[in-house]
Amino acid sequence: MATLDNYRNEKFVKYCEEQLREYVELYAGIDAALIATADGFEISSYAQGRLHSADKLAAVGSSLFSLGDALVQEFNLMNCKSIILDSDRGKVYISDIHNKQHSIILMIQTTEQATLGNIIHGAKKLNTNISKKLKEIPVSPVN
Repeated sequence: MATLDNYRNEKFVKYCEEQLREYVELYAGIDAALIATADGFEISSYAQGRLHSADKLAAVGSSLFSLGDALVQEFNLMNCKSIILDSDRGKVYISDIHNKQHSIILMIQTTEQATLGNIIHGAKKLNTNISKKLKEIPVSPVN
């Protein structure tokens, strides 16, 4: 299992920052994107303006994703892949980025002008790119 230090290695963080920046700037209506560990620690983030507390968002987002996964398990639907929260002023999209040894989450904040198709299409591309980079992160031995 990778540790927080593994995920926060400079090369991985820099790669994630660049991927998030490209995504946020490419798709209309995307305000911010954040990558966090499954247990709620920020790895990387990018925002057009001010991103609210990235640490708090990472913690809340990972908790929401865990709750969504528990609900999906209760319905016997296997594994949760994503959650969409719709509000008066925009959407929040949370998705799992994983491979066999790593699992992190991606959170995206949008305005009400963002289309769900663009959010999901871009997030899937982002997910694929970051998932490939995850393979380079070392796994700590289990004690």
